Amino acid sequence: MEKTIDNYMALPYTIELRQVPEEGWFVRVNELRGCMSQGDTAAEALAMIREAMALWLDVALEEGIPIPEPRPDEEYSGMAIDWTHCAGYAQHAQMYAQLAFN
Repeated sequence: MEKTIDNYMALPYTIELRQVPEEGWFVRVNELRGCMSQGDTAAEALAMIREAMALWLDVALEEGIPIPEPRPDEEYSGMAIDWTHCAGYAQHAQMYAQLAFN
């Protein structure tokens, strides 16, 4: 049986959430290369990443791109929140965007 977007969305992917001073919140799914978003609040960023995940998975399924499964428990899985400040947000966001399209 082929997995659907809903099947993948129910898996415990690792979500990294970082507060960016004067910018809001940056969020990404570690296992899904290039799947990232942002929001003014942590709650908004988490809602936005769910939408980004669904779009990422939809494209991957349509294009036949392999979809990584969440990491095993011993490598972390589920939500991981990093409350440290990321002063180099713009550089990180640009780097992630470049990785996603290369």
